[in-house]
Formats: sequence, C-alpha cells, structure tokens
Amino acid sequence: RRVHGGFTKRINQFMEGEAKQHFDRFEAGVHRVLQRWTVMKMAVDMGWAGPDTTVKRHELGEDILDFFWNNKEVYPDEIADILDRALAETFNCEVEDGSADEVGRVLVQLYKEVMSGDYSSLEKLLAEKGATASYAAGPGALQDDDSSDEDDSDTNNEEAVPALVTASESMSAMRVDEPPKREEPEVDEDGFQVVKKKGGKKTR
Repeated sequence: RRVHGGFTKRINQFMEGEAKQHFDRFEAGVHRVLQRWTVMKMAVDMGWAGPDTTVKRHELGEDILDFFWNNKEVYPDEIADILDRALAETFNCEVEDGSADEVGRVLVQLYKEVMSGDYSSLEKLLAEKGATASYAAGPGALQDDDSSDEDDSDTNNEEAVPALVTASESMSAMRVDEPPKREEPEVDEDGFQVVKKKGGKKTR
C-alpha cells in the first residue's frame, strides 16, 4: 500500500522548477475536488468504506495523481473509470447521475490550466469553504450550499466547476447496497394468512 506522502516525494525528486510548482498546486486541487464532491462527502460522513473512509478518499486522490503523472494525455472518461471503480469496490456504492464523468472533466480541465501556469480556477476552488458539489449538472456557475455566499459564487466562478445540486437530489441517483426488504404476510378478513400459489390462486 502506498505510504502517505510517497507520491509527493516522488514528484519532488523528478520535477524541478515551475513544473514541480504547478503539479504541487494541481495535487491540492485534486484533493479539494474530491472533498467537495457530494457523493464523496456522503461516503466519508456515513463511513461507507469503514472507519478509515477519509484515508480511502485520500488514496483515491493519489491514484488519480499517479494516473496523470504516468500518462502524457489524460481524458475525462479515464478519470471517470477510476472514480466509478473506486466507488464500487472501495465505497460500496454506484452513482447514476453522471457526476463521475463531470469530475473527470473538471480534473482534466484543471490539470491543463494549472500546468500551463493558470491558477485562476484553482484559487477559486480552494477559496470555497463549506461548499459541496454533486457535479451531476453540466458546466455552469458555482453555487455554495451556504446561501450567505450565493452572490459571490454566482458572479465569480463561471466555468470553474459545474453547478451544484442538493444532496437529496444526488442521493436519488445513487445506489448503496442494502439488504432486501421483507414482505409482510397477507391476512384475510377471518385472520388467516393467505399463501399465494403459482398461477395467481390463493389458499390459506
């Protein structure tokens, strides 16, 4: 298993100058996007990966960074595949709202900007406090879940990250493995339990 900080040490060893600085900043952006993703926040709050769910989220961030490090060209669907696999295998859930695809798009775009020296979107992302993002919607203005910051978010964060939706809306498109519900027995007017046979006939 990867030791925390190992990836950063490798970057420090092989990267120098502006490239190292850019990737260091991108690393912070990757972890911030995962922290803000509504699905991942729910995973941590509810402990879907056990007591060390926060550690698992951090490891997922490092897996994504490894992928960017080892590939000259990275596509959003490749990052989405990493996210979907981690959600299913580590966090025991599946999402059907397209948010993994959108997170992939956001991270690839962020990588291109930061590695070219453009930190504007990254700085806006890191400055957001308390906001969560489902990433289920398409690109649009960033809106903080805290209504007190709504005005600033609407005017300052276009194209930075996709629009947010509420956690309840995100949950409607997410499936977490649960045990099947037990059906209650049917009782007739005389108080006898009704047993259904094949063919639709009933007996008691």
